[in-house]
Amino acid sequence: NYVSEPGQWGGVYRFDANLLSMLRIEGRDTRRLSMAGSWTLPYTARSGEIYTLTARLQADGYWTSDYDPNDPDAVDPVNGDDQFAGRIFPELALQWRYPWVRQTGSMRQVIEPIVQVRLAPPGMNPDEIPNEDSPDVEFDDTNLFALNRFSGIDRVDPGPRLDYGIKWTALSDFGGYTSVFIGQSYRPITEDVFGPGTGLQDNFSDIVGHLQVSPAAWLDASYRFRIAEDNFSFTRHEVNLYAGIPELNLQVGYLFSDSVLSSEDSSVVEDREEIYLRLSSQFTEHWSAFVSHRHDLEDSLALTTRAGLQYRDECFTIEGIYERTNFRDREVEPDNAFFVRIVLRNLGEIAVD
Repeated sequence: NYVSEPGQWGGVYRFDANLLSMLRIEGRDTRRLSMAGSWTLPYTARSGEIYTLTARLQADGYWTSDYDPNDPDAVDPVNGDDQFAGRIFPELALQWRYPWVRQTGSMRQVIEPIVQVRLAPPGMNPDEIPNEDSPDVEFDDTNLFALNRFSGIDRVDPGPRLDYGIKWTALSDFGGYTSVFIGQSYRPITEDVFGPGTGLQDNFSDIVGHLQVSPAAWLDASYRFRIAEDNFSFTRHEVNLYAGIPELNLQVGYLFSDSVLSSEDSSVVEDREEIYLRLSSQFTEHWSAFVSHRHDLEDSLALTTRAGLQYRDECFTIEGIYERTNFRDREVEPDNAFFVRIVLRNLGEIAVD
C-alpha cells in the first residue's frame, strides 16, 4: 500500500497491490493478483461547501484449478479445468458536504448534509471469479459512503449509486460532544449482488445511522442501528460503552442482527446476539495488559476469550496474546492459540503463532 503526499491542488495518489495463493488439500486452488490505483482531490468552496472527487481503477487476475464450468462453486478434480478470469473495474465518485455551524453560549452545533454520486460499470462479478474473501457484508453507517461495501477484493460493488445522509454534531467548549447521523443509499440496478437481509438487496437500501455521546474524556457511548426500508423495523442494533482512564478502563459491547442470506450459495447466517467485554490497563508508561470475552447470547456459547500483555515505546512494540476460540464452521474447530507480535516502528512487523 502506498499513499503519496498531497500534490498539486491537494490531490493524493494511492496504490494498492495484493497477491494471494491459496492451496487446499481438498478443494479448489486459487491464485490472485490484484492492483488498484486511485486519485483523490479535495476542494473547499468559498461558500463552505466541501467537495471530494475520487477516481479509481482496479485490475484483477485469477487463476483457478479444478474449475467446473457448470458449477463455479463446485470442485471437479477429474474433469475440471485450469481457469483464468480477469477484471478491470473503474470507479468515479463525487462527494458533497455543506456544514452549517451555529454557536450558542458554550456549545457549537454543526448540521451537515452529505451526498455522494458514485459511477461504476454493472455486471463485474462473473462466476469465473471465486469468492474467497467477500462472502458477506455488514452494512452500517461506517461504510455507507465507501466505494466498495465488501470487505475483501473478490467481489466489487457494481453499478451507479447515490448515497445521502445528514449529520448533527454538538461540541462543548469543555470537551464533550454528541453526534447523530442517519442515511440511506439508492441504486437503479440491484443485480442480486447482495443477499436478502444485508440491507442492500433492493433499489433503496435500509436506513442506517448512529448516536454517539461523550460527555467527558473518560466516558463514550455509541449506538448504531439499521432500519428496514420497506416496513421500518429495526434489523440491527450495536451498542458500545467505553468508560475509565488509561490505568483502568472497561469496554462493553452488544450486537443484535437479523439473519442474512448469501446471494451466491444461499447459505443463511442466523440471527446474531452477542455481548463483548474488555478490561484493560496501562499500568506503566510502556506496559499494558487486557482481557476480553465475546459470548453468543443466542446459543449461550462462549465464542472468544483473549488475554494479552504489551510493551510499547518510541522504537518498537512487542505483545503476547493467548486466545481461546469456540467457533465451529466447516474445517474450523475450537482451538487454543498463542500469538507473539513484534512491530519495529516505521519498518514493519513480525507475527508468530
